[in-house]
Amino acid sequence: MGFLKKLFGLPDENDFDAMYEVKYVAENGTARKEDDAAYTTAHEGNFMFTVADTFTVKGRGTVVTGVIESGTININDKVTLNGAKCQGEYVVGGIESFRKLLDSAGMGDNVGLLLLEASKEDICRGDKLYM
Repeated sequence: MGFLKKLFGLPDENDFDAMYEVKYVAENGTARKEDDAAYTTAHEGNFMFTVADTFTVKGRGTVVTGVIESGTININDKVTLNGAKCQGEYVVGGIESFRKLLDSAGMGDNVGLLLLEASKEDICRGDKLYM
């Protein structure tokens, strides 16, 4: 796989920053790099989630499943979708883990997140949710 990465200039599949061009922002709000664009930081303290599967629950909305890579999430938090088909912000209407409803979940938890007003067609496996 290393040969293909060098040949085509592909980033490491675990390097979120290179894949999605996330710019780090200092605590005072100024960009650390030359770019003026301020994006959400992607370090350990912030919520990051990779979508493993997507379902539509009739009468409720769209549920995405996967493992929380970093940070914590609460009900009614706004998350940003950085996906292949579309990008946008969604509100988390519910969190479930192994058929138990939760108020919050943290790093390493295998959860399903109910995203209000989301469409199943807009979200694919491998898309990132972050705060």
